[in-house]
Amino acid sequence: MDIALRRLLRRLDDQLLEHLRAHCAEQAARIDELEAENERLARDAWDADQRAQMWMDMNHLLNEAEHPPGHVGITTDGSIVLLPAEPERARA
Repeated sequence: MDIALRRLLRRLDDQLLEHLRAHCAEQAARIDELEAENERLARDAWDADQRAQMWMDMNHLLNEAEHPPGHVGITTDGSIVLLPAEPERARA
């Protein structure tokens, strides 16, 4: 093989290697972004599941009792709480 052809092949190999390195760096950055998004979505899903369970527990508590034990309230952070029932004389 002559020298010019070997230099040309080496140059093409170098360019291919450079291209593959750049592509790998782009893919690594994309993987990092997707992993961060996945973690955020997993936290959001867990939070939604906790809130759904809270609502189901509250609904069960209020619907199962013949006389509900109190009133539903909401805290400043968005949590649902059960407030104590008002005394009978205070309702009149």
